[in-house]
Amino acid sequence: MPDPEHARDSVLEPVPGSVHEAFVHFHRYITPTEAEFEGGRARRAEILSALRASFGVTRFFPVGSFSNGTGVRGFSDADYFATIPGEYASDNSDSMLQAVAYALSVRFPEVAVAVRTPAVLLPFGNDPSGWVEVFPVRFMEQAPGQYLVYQIADGRGGWKPSMPDAHNAYITSVDRRLKNMVRPLIRFIKAWKYYRSVPVSSFYLELWVTAYAANEAAIVYGLDVKNILLRLANEGLAPLADPLGVTGDIPPCTDESKHADALFRLKTSLSIAESAAEAESAGDIEEAIQRWDVLYAGAFRSARV
Repeated sequence: MPDPEHARDSVLEPVPGSVHEAFVHFHRYITPTEAEFEGGRARRAEILSALRASFGVTRFFPVGSFSNGTGVRGFSDADYFATIPGEYASDNSDSMLQAVAYALSVRFPEVAVAVRTPAVLLPFGNDPSGWVEVFPVRFMEQAPGQYLVYQIADGRGGWKPSMPDAHNAYITSVDRRLKNMVRPLIRFIKAWKYYRSVPVSSFYLELWVTAYAANEAAIVYGLDVKNILLRLANEGLAPLADPLGVTGDIPPCTDESKHADALFRLKTSLSIAESAAEAESAGDIEEAIQRWDVLYAGAFRSARV
């Protein structure tokens, strides 16, 4: 059995019974269904109508994991940017979030609408895949390269720049160079976050994994998931400097208590991933798959059934 550290030199085909094949099956398992894709969109017209009536919203468009192909089945909700014209936009982003939450609670009184900075959450039903997050944004400018720059709430009452189209293009460029294996890798790391209840930002993980992959010659799923967890742990879940220089440093967590919890869960998970890599190195594929199944709370092996 070749050492996984040298597996990058081989052609990455899903060899039957291999760890790589197990990850391929797992990726199919965690990819959202078409029904999930449509779930969040079903309420789009109603939400937009409410936002137009109260704030004259000019654009309402999807962003985040569902729009760029990194959502995780059963966990990822639908995210939308809602562009608030200047005459309706508050200088205080906290006030803007509260105003949007109030307007949406009036339109949807049966829903426990809540502010979840930098967005407003509408939890339609019990399944997160049917939930919608609305990000009130202000249009800022058109940057070089024709990407639009918006401002989103910064969590301190102010606003910070955001360029979702540019970030999506960045992910796409790295993904294409690496044979469309980066988006699945992002999904695996996000699935780790969800299955292990790690309170770390999905946006942070998405850009962190892409920046990691940008420096790689090839992707080997099991090896790279382990290496990502190792590097995240070694860096102490440090803030990520935006690879495009748009948003400044991207924090991994919303506060220090969540950061401490996330770091603890990360180190526990790393130990499991390292034991999976050791088993694969020793040629014990079943044991390796069993260890990955532990990491993903029983979902990894279920994907093979």
